Amino acid sequence: MNTPMTQVDVAITGATGFVGGHLIDRLIENRLSVRLLVRTPEKFHRDDVDVVQGDLASPKALERLCTGADTVVHCAGRISACSREEFDEVNVDGTIAIVKAAKAAGARRFVHVSSLAAREPSISDYAASKRAGEVQVRGDDGEMPWIILRPPAVYGPGDRATLPLIKQLSQPIAFVPGLRTGRASLIHVRDLSAAIAHVVAEDTLEQGIYELDDGKRDGYSWRELSMAAGKARGRKVRCVYLPKSMVKLAGLVEVAIAKRRGRTPEVTPGKVSELYHPDWVCRHNLLQESSDWVPAVGLSEGLKETTTWYRQQGWL
Repeated sequence: MNTPMTQVDVAITGATGFVGGHLIDRLIENRLSVRLLVRTPEKFHRDDVDVVQGDLASPKALERLCTGADTVVHCAGRISACSREEFDEVNVDGTIAIVKAAKAAGARRFVHVSSLAAREPSISDYAASKRAGEVQVRGDDGEMPWIILRPPAVYGPGDRATLPLIKQLSQPIAFVPGLRTGRASLIHVRDLSAAIAHVVAEDTLEQGIYELDDGKRDGYSWRELSMAAGKARGRKVRCVYLPKSMVKLAGLVEVAIAKRRGRTPEVTPGKVSELYHPDWVCRHNLLQESSDWVPAVGLSEGLKETTTWYRQQGWL
C-alpha cells in the first residue's frame, strides 16, 4: 500500500476529510492513480490508493507525497478554531509547506481548494487565513502553474459541519442566523469533487482563481434555503431572523466554554460575521463559464439526498 516513490497522477492533502473522501472516489472512477497524506493510516482502509503517513507539519512526509506526482491537490484546511494563529497553522503554514514540497518535486500543476470566504479577508480570522493561503499558492516566481478554486458552502452526505444548520433551518420555526436580505451560493460535494477532478484533467484551463456553485444564478435567500430544507424533511417552515448581536454573544460564550474544555468551538464571532455577510454569491470568474464542467446537483435533490443520509446514520 505504501509506494510513495512511484509515479502517480494525483497527490492529495486533506484526503480523509469530507471533500477529500468524495474526491478520491471521483478520481478512481476516472482511472487516475492517487496518493494520499494520512495522519493515521491504520484508520484508513483502502487498497486502491498509495498512502503516505504524516501531516502538513512533516517535510519528509510531504516530500514522499509529492515525489513523482503529476498534479498536487491541496484540500486540507481548518474551518474551525479559537484564534487566527490556529487557523494560520494549517491554512497558511501548511499551505506554504505543501507548495514548497510540490515545487521541489517538480509537480506539473498545483490545485488549491480554497473558499469563497477568501474573497472577504477582513470578515473573520478564517477568511483572512484562506486569503493568506492563496497568496502563498500564487507566489511570484512562476515555477509551478496553479489553479485556485473558491467553492461556497459545501454540503452533502458525510458532512458534519452543515448538519446543525440544516437541522435548524428545517424546524417548523426556523431561527435563522442571518440577514433577511442575505444571499449565498451553495454546492453539493459531488459537484465539487467532479469540478476538482475536471480541473485535474483539463490542461487548457488558464491559471487563475475560479469561483464555482450549483448553477443557481444569484444564489439563495435564507428563506429559500429554509423552504428547501423543510421540504426535504416533509415540513412547512416559518423563518424567524435572529439579531446578529444575540448570535454573536452566543458565539463568545461558545468560544469561552470550548477553551476551558479544550475543544474546537462550533460557533465563533468570526463565524457569525460570515453568516451575517449579505453577499456570498459566486459570480466572479465562474469555473462553469471558463471550462466544460457543469454542476449537476440542484438544491432540492441535494438536500433530499443529504437529509436521507443523515437519517440513515442516526444524525437527524
